[in-house]
Formats: sequence, C-alpha cells, structure tokens
Amino acid sequence: EPWKTNLKMMNFLACVAARKRDQSTVAKTKVLFCGSEFPLACENTSKELLEDHGIQVSSCARENVADEIRDAHVAIPLMSRLDESILCKAGELKLIIQFGVGLEGVDVDAATRAKIPVSNIRSEGTGNAASCAEHAIYLMLALLRDQSGMHASVEKQLLGQPAGRVLLGSNVLLVGYGGIGKELAPRLAPFGVTLSAVRKSPWPTGDDVEKCGTLSHKGGPDDLPEMLSKTDIVVLTCVLNESTRGMVNDEFLSALKPGAWLVNVARGPLMDYDAVLRALDNGQLAGVATDVTWTEPINPTDQFAAHPKVIVTPHIAGVTNLSYETMAKILGEEIRRIHRREPPSRQVNGF
Repeated sequence: EPWKTNLKMMNFLACVAARKRDQSTVAKTKVLFCGSEFPLACENTSKELLEDHGIQVSSCARENVADEIRDAHVAIPLMSRLDESILCKAGELKLIIQFGVGLEGVDVDAATRAKIPVSNIRSEGTGNAASCAEHAIYLMLALLRDQSGMHASVEKQLLGQPAGRVLLGSNVLLVGYGGIGKELAPRLAPFGVTLSAVRKSPWPTGDDVEKCGTLSHKGGPDDLPEMLSKTDIVVLTCVLNESTRGMVNDEFLSALKPGAWLVNVARGPLMDYDAVLRALDNGQLAGVATDVTWTEPINPTDQFAAHPKVIVTPHIAGVTNLSYETMAKILGEEIRRIHRREPPSRQVNGF
C-alpha cells in the first residue's frame, strides 16, 4: 500500500540523516604531530588508530604549525615550540600531549590560561626509559673503545688498534635519578662499576631503599663537586629546567676528575657549549658522547659535532620498537578519550 511505501521511505531517510549526523560528529577529531622529526611516532600512532573512524592523524613541518594547529583537537609538540602566540590560534585544541616526557617547548602556563590540558607519557614502564638506559651504555662503550679510532683503523686497514678501555672498575656518576637512572643502574652493575648518583629530590627511605640497591653512594646537589672529583664517567639523566640549564659549565667541569668522559641522554642545553669545548681541548674531558645537542638537528660541520673526541647520535636513545609501540598505544587511548569528549587520564597542569 502507498502509505507503507511512504513510511519505509521516511524511515530510510531518517536513518540516512542520523548516520550523517553521527559521521559529522565523529569526523571532527584532528590529531597534529607538530613537526616532521621523529616520523615513526606519527606512523605508529596512525597504525594504532587505523580502525578508529573519524580520527585524522597528520603531521606538518615546524614552520607550518601555526597554520595547521588552528583546527587541531590534539597536538603532539615533538620538537616544536607551542607558546602563547601559537596557542592563541588553536581554537579547537582539547589536548597537548607529548610523545614522550619532555615538555620544555610547551608554554604550560599559557595552555593553562587557555584551559587546554597538557600531558605527557611517563618514561617508566613504557620502554622509553629502558631504551634510553641501553643507549647510555652504548655511548659509554663507544667512548671507551674509541669508536672514531676504530673507524679510522678500518679505513686504513690497520689491525690491533686503537687500544680501548673497559668499564670494569670505573666510577660512574649518574646526574639525575628518575626514570632513566633507575633503569640504567641495574644494567650497569654487571659491568663491575662503582655506581653513584646525585639528584635534587629526597632519596627514598624504608622499603623504597631497595630500588637504589646498586648504588654505592647517593648524594644531593651539595655533594656534587666531591662526587665529580672521583668520577671516571658522568652520565646526564636529569630533566631540563631553569635550574639545570647550562649546569655542565666551567665550575662543573673543573670539579670533574681530569680525563673523565661525559655521556648525555637527557637534553643538550644541560651542557654549556663553550665550557664543554674548552674542556675537550684542554684534556679535562677525554671525550663526550651525546644523543642530544643544543640545536637539533646539529650541523655536522659544527665544531662540537666535528670534534675528534665527540660522538653524536641523532636523538634516538628512546626510539626503539618497544618504546614506540607502547607509547603509540598510550597516546592512542588518550586520543580516543578526547574523541569521546572525555578528559585526559592525566595532565600536568591543573584548572
């Protein structure tokens, strides 16, 4: 009968309209990786969210962030600076979350004033800290075994040189004892080193003391000069903030045992550029191995990068299959929360 046909058509049109409304609501979540660096972060996250219809994952060059962030709902800063001038253009932004720990490039106060939650992914338990710890050991061994010298010997077809040094019996000092330090200490212990650490936060007491069982000495900021004087290898694993920026300066390096090595798997600006170069040239430092630099990427012709006593890796300490797959899953869940119009599971700024 005609009225039945009309009813079916009305029901069909209602379903189509409802589906269109649902799709228009779903298709509004734009995820922006702010920079073309660390491409595997975007790639792994895209794979994680492949079946989540309506979530669009994209990336842009740093210089295009100000334009691309205008309609973004989730921003992953990577190496980009998200300051107030950028954030004031981000009218749709519901979350800033780092693919990792570092939020140095985010103006958290400006985000808080704009009521934008800021979050990151902890290094502990995600594979990130463990990956950085393994890389720190690689850098130590590369320095002690003279990686540059070995490369030169291969080119010259020389055998039996250069002579290397062993970790066994070395005094190693960790500056900072957070996620990376806690992963690095037990991995270093089997090498037969004497391991110490210094940090600003109070050291644990009670049952938590067992977590520091591989450390022979634990100190605070006031103990640093004396501890440096006994150190063969100092490893930077601390956070970068205004109190630690440039901390590896002339005073720090003059307190260090002459001929020591410096390893950095934290942040480049922890080191004073000129002071480190002077220490390399006068022999106070036997060598530096760093995964991070002051400007990234560093120009390979820069006098620091080209120095014969320096090893530089391209900020890949935390870039491993374990860390990136795990962090992509964590990030994916946080993006889904925003997609469902739920608050993030954690944030570093409160409002």
